[in-house]
Amino acid sequence: MSKFLVLALALFLLSPAIAQEQVIEVTSEPPGALVVVNHRVKGRTPLTLTELEPGKHHFRVSHGPEYRPFQQEIEVRPNHTEACHVVLSPITETSLKQGVRLLQEGQIAAAEEALHRALRESPRQPEAYLWLGKLAYERNEDDKAVEYIREYAQVFPEDSQAHLLLGRLHQRGGRTGAAYTSYKLALLNTVEMKQALQDMPPATWEAIKEAGAPVAPIYQMRLAHLYELKGRTPEALEWVEKAVNEIFSDQMLNSGQI
Repeated sequence: MSKFLVLALALFLLSPAIAQEQVIEVTSEPPGALVVVNHRVKGRTPLTLTELEPGKHHFRVSHGPEYRPFQQEIEVRPNHTEACHVVLSPITETSLKQGVRLLQEGQIAAAEEALHRALRESPRQPEAYLWLGKLAYERNEDDKAVEYIREYAQVFPEDSQAHLLLGRLHQRGGRTGAAYTSYKLALLNTVEMKQALQDMPPATWEAIKEAGAPVAPIYQMRLAHLYELKGRTPEALEWVEKAVNEIFSDQMLNSGQI
């Protein structure tokens, strides 16, 4: 064979039409996502696809029920290697769970991002407000914490822990009246104290004197209510806080539960 024929054959074999092919490198976050092309399962990421013909192909990348699937028509160009990196968005419930887990692991920045995502996505998960409020409370960002917890309490008005935390925030900020109201709401939303203010006597100094210094939470709250009606907010707060400390454990008041 002549040198000319050998060179021609080599050039033919190395020409782009023959030596190259269409390659799609599919990666995802998180990895291990299922790749379906034109309704046919191709494998899990990271995945290299080499058998696709040039043209448009329908891609679907999914990672179980906790993530929204990615679906898109992708143009495959002849003799090209393409990279397709897909970032799958968690569904809202997963964002909330991720935020709580990351908070517990001490990954604060990532936790905040996940919790805010839970509020942006649809359907919105307002439970994220409570966790953002707890985080702001721990940072002494009291105004921000009050805003978050109030948003949460509007959706879940019967959740005692929200009112407890608001009470702590108001008390720390010197807002005695607001602290008293929040503590009272926290107590009235418990089974033990739901009926505590029924059949109250008239708000007189004689009734307050007769109440003495009660040790049972229900009577502490009733005494606090009498003081409130007499316009004596500091005394009302003192007695309602005693009832709060009896009904709710210190662990709930001072730990991550509230």
